[in-house]
Amino acid sequence: MWSLATTSKTGRHRKAIRVGKFNLYQMKTILAQFNVVDFTEEKYDQVINDLEAEGQGKPSGRLHHVVAQQATGMLVSDVWESEEALNEFSKTLIPILQKNGVTPAVPTILPVRNIIA
Repeated sequence: MWSLATTSKTGRHRKAIRVGKFNLYQMKTILAQFNVVDFTEEKYDQVINDLEAEGQGKPSGRLHHVVAQQATGMLVSDVWESEEALNEFSKTLIPILQKNGVTPAVPTILPVRNIIA
């Protein structure tokens, strides 16, 4: 197990740590990927409208938001300043998803190594 620590906005790491035989980096910036199988374009658009109505169209701490259509549903990829920021946003997002008939997906959370934009 390893803990998250501070990082710069570029996603570059400040402190290296060792976990087992692997070298990892302490950091906060994360990539959260959601494979949402019952997400249609119509449901996505409605969720975005509902988030904007709640003042969460551009939530604090989210750096990037990318959505791709898949054969079944959508893949949502977000870069967040921290897992805590994502968790705070989920308090608004999950009820809105459920209201619109979307099953909230468990995200895959990965540490961000670098961002080139």
